[in-house]
Amino acid sequence: MPIKELIPVYIEVILSWPTAVLVLGFLFVFKFTEEIKFFIKNIRSFKVGPLETSQAQGPTEDVEAKVEKDVNLTREQWDDVERLVENLEDTNKQKESEVEDYKAALRVTRERAENYEFAYLNLALVYNTKRALSWFEIQTNKSSTRENFMSHFTLQTEIKDLHTEKDAIFNALLVNELIIHDGGLYRVTEKGERFLLYMAPQKINLT
Repeated sequence: MPIKELIPVYIEVILSWPTAVLVLGFLFVFKFTEEIKFFIKNIRSFKVGPLETSQAQGPTEDVEAKVEKDVNLTREQWDDVERLVENLEDTNKQKESEVEDYKAALRVTRERAENYEFAYLNLALVYNTKRALSWFEIQTNKSSTRENFMSHFTLQTEIKDLHTEKDAIFNALLVNELIIHDGGLYRVTEKGERFLLYMAPQKINLT
């Protein structure tokens, strides 16, 4: 057969799908040789039609025995480790208990110190200052601007210089942390709320 007629025949054979699949198969095996070996080595079982095969597995070792073997510790040494862990847990619980005791003592000390401070403030602050704190408490969100306080808080006693007196009252609340500046407003602090509870039996009159 002339060469010109053979060339198309060869091309047709090369490009036929069985040949192409075979070539691709060789390329796949060549490229993924290691992966295929690993897969075959670790495969448990597979079944194709009536044929089934499985790979035998070694006996499963007891976890504790395996750990002992790997770490190379005897049973007695493992017992020592367990006792050490138990001692550490007991020590940790004891430390936590001590910390809670310290916290409780600190809490009592803080409350006692605050009670002494409230007793002092109750004596040191004039009645109008206590009324001013109560006034802040009944405002929206327990807060107000300084200007609003100066304009709307009324003094119960006759004072010649109202502005100076209100300014002194406002500063007394601020210095003793009974109110605090917060985003353009002055609001009652948690300490201020506790001081109001401390003064509750006195029934501060805002009228």
